[in-house]
Amino acid sequence: MRRWISVLLLLAACGTETSSENTIPLKEKVEKTPLHLEYAGSRTGGSQIQMHFLVSHTDETLIHPEDYVYQWPEYIQDSEGIAYRIADADYSYDMLGDTALEPWEAGVTLTIKPPPEKVEDVVFTIPFHTVPKRYEEGYLFRVERDNPSIQNGDMAVQNLDIEEQSLSFRLDDAHPDADSRTGYMVTLLKDGERVFPVSRRVNRSSRSTSFELMFAEPFNEQETLLIDRMSGDLPEWRFSLTVSPDSGG
Repeated sequence: MRRWISVLLLLAACGTETSSENTIPLKEKVEKTPLHLEYAGSRTGGSQIQMHFLVSHTDETLIHPEDYVYQWPEYIQDSEGIAYRIADADYSYDMLGDTALEPWEAGVTLTIKPPPEKVEDVVFTIPFHTVPKRYEEGYLFRVERDNPSIQNGDMAVQNLDIEEQSLSFRLDDAHPDADSRTGYMVTLLKDGERVFPVSRRVNRSSRSTSFELMFAEPFNEQETLLIDRMSGDLPEWRFSLTVSPDSGG
């Protein structure tokens, strides 16, 4: 009798462990500074389900409708491999559902057909990518004396040092096509006009470029640095979300 009790306890323990291992972890938010996107809930009605996503800028800079171009798949799958069609993708800049949006926020609503039979049992995998059109004119960095590292999209300004009229830093570029041959134009932006350095020294490596720049006038407490990548297309940021329509919001 004791042997059977031991076997039953062992089977029960194994069953509990398997259930835990089969649980699919959710990934409801993704980020590429300053872009942040997270799942914000769903609404089911009739022959469709609408899934809402909140887009924001982590630095609270204004989001323009033309800043990002999103590409969603035609179909997504649930954890059982069942396909659902993305019938529409709608973008909003004033309201997301019943929630008013801030100037640095935007909303994305995906209309999915047909709705799952049991929303509480479904987990969707949603791959997508976006092209950051906001960088067509270059990458902006607010440089300050007490902030030596600044990230913006694929670029990061590191080891920033400001002295009188000179500016030095290391530029790390995560663009897949960036290498030691990639050229950059670095200027200050004042009153909408580019201010070019009077002299510059550049040291290149495979993934980073060091700059020593001298300008005609001393720096203010805060300046805006504009960096243009002189070759290559805009990057494509690829993401994947794993969300349950029964969660979020």
